Amino acid sequence: LRDRRAANLVKGISPTRLNEIWGADTTLVRTDAGPLFLAALLDLHSRKVVGWSLSHRNDEALALACLRRALESRRPSSGWIHHSDQGSPYTATGYTRLVRDRGGRLSFSAPGRPTDNAIVESFFRTLKLEEVDRNRYRCRLEAESSLKEYIENIYNATRMHSALEYRSPDQHESRQHGAPR
Repeated sequence: LRDRRAANLVKGISPTRLNEIWGADTTLVRTDAGPLFLAALLDLHSRKVVGWSLSHRNDEALALACLRRALESRRPSSGWIHHSDQGSPYTATGYTRLVRDRGGRLSFSAPGRPTDNAIVESFFRTLKLEEVDRNRYRCRLEAESSLKEYIENIYNATRMHSALEYRSPDQHESRQHGAPR
């Protein structure tokens, strides 16, 4: 319960380095076999998707799978910030414990304030316009394969962002910072 009242630590702050602030959220992806939920974690400095996961349920297990994937690929220094909405996947005991155990500080948007997590919301809007809305997924496997291709080989690797001086997240990270920790 205490975590639900955690402050918004990112309001008015622009990250200046990799792994300083990660933003998290989930979105719905429709398939012929039923709805799926996509959880994503973005490094807010580079806008890179550092972790993602897909599930039939929008729950703590989905969020944890995404967080674990991100933590496997990145090594944020103690004091990094994890920012999300106040949804139950992100306020669940196991999830908040893992963030803290890995040196993270929790930050939550105010209820009904999606603009507090604008970079992640923008990623989902782009994902839907450029990938999800243009395809029909018959099953989870098809959706997962297509989303993986888009996230890892298009969005992270080649999609340019005006906020990154018209570089992709991967290009921004390698040019500005070398290999991420």
